[in-house]
Amino acid sequence: FSNGGTIALLSQNGADVKIICATKGEAGQVGNPPVCTQEKLGSVREKEHAVAAYILGVSQIYYLDLQDGNLSTIGEEEISKKIKPILEKEKPDIVVTFNKEGGSLHPDHITMHKATTIAFTNYVAKTNTSARLYYTEIPRSLIRKLEKIGAAYKAFGKIKGTTDNRITTKIDI
Repeated sequence: FSNGGTIALLSQNGADVKIICATKGEAGQVGNPPVCTQEKLGSVREKEHAVAAYILGVSQIYYLDLQDGNLSTIGEEEISKKIKPILEKEKPDIVVTFNKEGGSLHPDHITMHKATTIAFTNYVAKTNTSARLYYTEIPRSLIRKLEKIGAAYKAFGKIKGTTDNRITTKIDI
């Protein structure tokens, strides 16, 4: 989701794409009809994630093994301390994370936006690298189009999106 097309394009063009996931999504919905029990959801999602990563060309997934649905109680500073060593090991040219709305106002995604920004800022300051940080933004024009056809995602509330003129980079997938 979110960056799937960009991930596929980058990996097809030879980039080594790796992902950091805070959780395995174990507190999420099991579906209707359910795909599994709530207790098994984390392992089911981990398997789904592995298949999606393989299809998109992701070479590695790092799991922080944090509890789904509770990242804000852990706090972005603590989580950033788990992300930074991975950045130091991998030495990325580009880091992509959620925008300040977390893409959907999901509290865990908002916390990851903050934690990743902190980790990246500390990583760049320590290594003096020219790596770049990008946020997955959702243009307001797209939100308006989705609202018109009744397809706007509102599980955590109505997102504002980013004014179109603030979008600095577009990837044609």
